[in-house]
Amino acid sequence: MIFRTILIISIVFAGPVMSLSGVRIKVTNTSSAERPNAVVCVRWGHLGLPAGNVGKATVIVDEAAGKEVISQVLDENSDGTPENLLFICSLKPGEEKWFSVEPFAETAAAQSLVNTQYPLPRRDIAWENDRIAYRIYGSPLAGDVYNGIDVLTKRVRYRVIDKWYHGDSLKGKDRVSYHEDHGEGADFFQVGKSLGCGATAILSDGKLCQAGLFPYYRIIANGPVRAIFEVYYPDIDAGGKKYLEIKKFTLDAGSNLNKIEDLIIGEASGLPVELVCGLVKRGGVSLHKIGDAGGLSLWGPTNSDPVNGFLGTAVLVPDNKITRVYEDSIHAYALCSVLTGKPFTYYTGAGWTRSGDFKNIEDWLDYLENYMKNLETPLVIDVKQ
Repeated sequence: MIFRTILIISIVFAGPVMSLSGVRIKVTNTSSAERPNAVVCVRWGHLGLPAGNVGKATVIVDEAAGKEVISQVLDENSDGTPENLLFICSLKPGEEKWFSVEPFAETAAAQSLVNTQYPLPRRDIAWENDRIAYRIYGSPLAGDVYNGIDVLTKRVRYRVIDKWYHGDSLKGKDRVSYHEDHGEGADFFQVGKSLGCGATAILSDGKLCQAGLFPYYRIIANGPVRAIFEVYYPDIDAGGKKYLEIKKFTLDAGSNLNKIEDLIIGEASGLPVELVCGLVKRGGVSLHKIGDAGGLSLWGPTNSDPVNGFLGTAVLVPDNKITRVYEDSIHAYALCSVLTGKPFTYYTGAGWTRSGDFKNIEDWLDYLENYMKNLETPLVIDVKQ
């Protein structure tokens, strides 16, 4: 028997149902924080399984419950060989659970919990999970905007992007505006030329040098557990120097926060660049620091109508890479020093009181604090063959 122990992010379900393949996975939460609806990510190479048909399901069974859990075989580079196996589970602090693996078994297709779309003629990228939705702009049809991240608040667990875009595209009395809440949520967020909810800009001589609309994109994975896509921003002018920015977004089911891997490419690699992650201000918001200045959040009314509750936005930067948190009349900022040619990772997202997930600011800040703890203390994953 072979036992491999690996450290990774995330979570749930744990009895013994024997695996026909002989592969079992033990997931242990050593963090002091609970991990609800987290995504366990296991390197495919650690499972000792063949590449097989990545288009067919791999069944993951929670051994204690005797039930199948939602999973995804992830082939990010489309070479026919999976890189990772993903599945959803929840763990309390100190809890461990066992799962059995059946590769490429016949099973009913799981309803995807995530969705990424490039809707025409708008040419936006819109993405969502079972908690929340976001958007960035790629066409002048979007109006007077740059690279800011938009927030589309949801109060349902099912996917809404396709429906909302279709309804908003109808003419006259048939139009169903996604800027109004018809029972599922709405796009109340005002982005304009701001950074919105966690977009970035290069800081040069005290001036924000912000990317415009993205001209290129690539959808890498689209569920059922994880959505991944990239957008490209060429020809960013910062103090007379030109940069290319490549942003890789990852959104997991059950999470309010996106993981963003940001790559700044200049004329030479390894040169320091000051980069800000910004949160646009709304009326009545307050600024809160997360952890030991490892992040920041704005909390306040969603908009001017009190029936729409409260909204929190946040930026988290692990590994103490924030050099300063500051604000002006438009944004609150996390200032970071990054190197050209080297990916910089941060997390950003939002939480809405009417979603049912956050009753108040305390719930939102607790969520962010626990998210930071779980980033610092990844799950322990044991693979037994």
